[in-house]
Amino acid sequence: MVRSAVCKCLLALALVSVGSSAIAQDGGYNSPLRPGDVLRISVWPDAELSGEFPVEGDGNVYLPFLGGVRAVGIPGDELRSRIREGFQAAQRNAVVTVTPMFRIGVTGSVRRPGALMVPPTDGFFDVIAAAGGFDIRARQDKVSVVRDGQVIVLNAKDAIKKGETLPLDALTLRSGDQIIVPFGSEPWGRRDWIALGNFAISLILLWDRLAN
Repeated sequence: MVRSAVCKCLLALALVSVGSSAIAQDGGYNSPLRPGDVLRISVWPDAELSGEFPVEGDGNVYLPFLGGVRAVGIPGDELRSRIREGFQAAQRNAVVTVTPMFRIGVTGSVRRPGALMVPPTDGFFDVIAAAGGFDIRARQDKVSVVRDGQVIVLNAKDAIKKGETLPLDALTLRSGDQIIVPFGSEPWGRRDWIALGNFAISLILLWDRLAN
């Protein structure tokens, strides 16, 4: 009986630990979702209900057991509560975490431009790092974040060198943001230096011939 009681206590502690860990990873967010975003859902202990589910063009996300759930235009915390309550109604004491993955576009002078899926906890420099970092030609002092028709211009160069803080609204990225990194002047490549060397040799030979 003592052994049974100990086992029950250990099991209870394990459940509390799992629940606390899940809640800690399930950070708050209220930036609305858009079609093309993804919800990463984890349901414990029924892993078959877990997965990554896209927000469809009709504004719904289609989940096992729950069916279509409205996602577009719903505050993040409210959407999370609806999904959590739905799964917990199907499975008592289920631990449910919901993490949105926002679609962010990165174009211009980065090493891997394209559309990225990032969690809301990622900031500006996290997204740039996921895109491979700035290219050597990047104008880091003229980076733009385009959001709902507005353009936020950032001096990322000063932020890196001086440790200055970027505007909070740009650091807190939202679904649909487009980061544009403009190109600066093209760096000189090997062919350019060879061409310059050949031109210099030609001038020296021409000067020598004229002198003689």
